Amino acid sequence: MPDYLIMPLNDSMLDVVASMLNGSDPSVSITWLSDADLNVFLSEFERTGYQGELNWYRVLTSPAMTRDTLLLAGGKIRVPTAFITGAQDWSSYLNPGAIQAYNTSCTDFRGVTTIPNAGHWVQEEQPEALTEAILKFLSGF
Repeated sequence: MPDYLIMPLNDSMLDVVASMLNGSDPSVSITWLSDADLNVFLSEFERTGYQGELNWYRVLTSPAMTRDTLLLAGGKIRVPTAFITGAQDWSSYLNPGAIQAYNTSCTDFRGVTTIPNAGHWVQEEQPEALTEAILKFLSGF
């Protein structure tokens, strides 16, 4: 399993992220998250903690959620659908074949758009390219 899914026993999150930078300049993040914006997040996490976000992931695998999700098994998405992802988004590969199956799981699948120089947070990393992709999708209506 990749380190971003299961961290090595003796590493911190900071160690894992630093190892994934491959020598790139972390200051580039300043272009999409200013110090003032970061301080808003930091102050809220200091005030409320991070347990709510962790609980959301825990609920995804709970027996009740699994039972409810199984009610939808075999169903189809019946609205126009597109998949937009960053070229470096590892989550696009977590379920091999899932993206290719959209042609059968969606009744009106309009394709995949892969945005270069973006990972999981496309809206933060390439907001203009994402906006362009969404507008292109919407122009088909």
